[in-house]
Amino acid sequence: MRGPPTASLSFQIYKTKKLFIMGKSNLPVPVTTFLLIVAWFVLTAMPASAQDNGLNPVYKVKLGEIKYQKSEVQSKVTVGKVLGVVADVVEGRVTDINNEEYVPLATNCVKSGLTHARRLSIVEDDIVEDAKYLVTAQLTDIAASRKIKTYDRKDSNGREYTETKTYYGAVATVSITFQNMQTGAITTSTLSGRCSEYSLAKSADEAIRTALKTLAGNIYEYYNEVYPIRANIIERGTEKKDKTKELYIDVGSRFIGEDVHFDVFVVGQIAGRETRKQIGRVRVRETLGADVSLCKVQKGGREIKAAFDRGDAIVAISTD
Repeated sequence: MRGPPTASLSFQIYKTKKLFIMGKSNLPVPVTTFLLIVAWFVLTAMPASAQDNGLNPVYKVKLGEIKYQKSEVQSKVTVGKVLGVVADVVEGRVTDINNEEYVPLATNCVKSGLTHARRLSIVEDDIVEDAKYLVTAQLTDIAASRKIKTYDRKDSNGREYTETKTYYGAVATVSITFQNMQTGAITTSTLSGRCSEYSLAKSADEAIRTALKTLAGNIYEYYNEVYPIRANIIERGTEKKDKTKELYIDVGSRFIGEDVHFDVFVVGQIAGRETRKQIGRVRVRETLGADVSLCKVQKGGREIKAAFDRGDAIVAISTD
């Protein structure tokens, strides 16, 4: 995250018996006036905060090593000259276990998934002084499967024939570890991306690439759920009878785009602890600026309007 811009003062402070501030004209300025000038300078030097409601800190993450660990083969068999690999064979399915040539692509997919998470700022520099987390990852599976099935068919003349079809699938799995740089606390999450054998993949290569693309998307979605976007509902929009149809939130293009979904809650406090009661669900229809979006109510329009009418504190928390 960017820090505040630095202000360059064109005057100097001198301590005298009566404490005057001397400007370029060498005329004394009262101390009270000076304090007002300093206050103005500080306020104007601060970065614009309109696009941040203070509820969504972005965490700097130092990206560590991403390793690949070969999977153990349960039943070994050499699969012909075409594949020429060591594989598992289960119920007619041939699975190529270790595809090390895809490790660079898999590594980039892991980085991509983390980089696009809304509240994570990924840094790959060797020296990162103010990182919140150190993240490492271990790829544990990059496997492709090939399954051949035969079907008894009849042509238009009623003659029987056998049709053979080959199906390709794949799976890619990674374990991602976040270590808190201040507390040392460690959290590990295992995520996978898959390509079904009954997809339209025409080769093992296409299946693996599809699985890796899915893995990147699953990483992105997972960490958006772990670190969701929280927004205040700042104004009601279109209403019809006793239902709210649209509303406005104080988060915009800084964090989200169109079609992001939020659950809507009435919040309160019990013994100093926040309470939440879900009353609806909305979808972002349009971002109207860095810190404001128009949302369409998908569920709970009546409950949301009642909360507005009561003057309740209402918040929205992203779900995707």
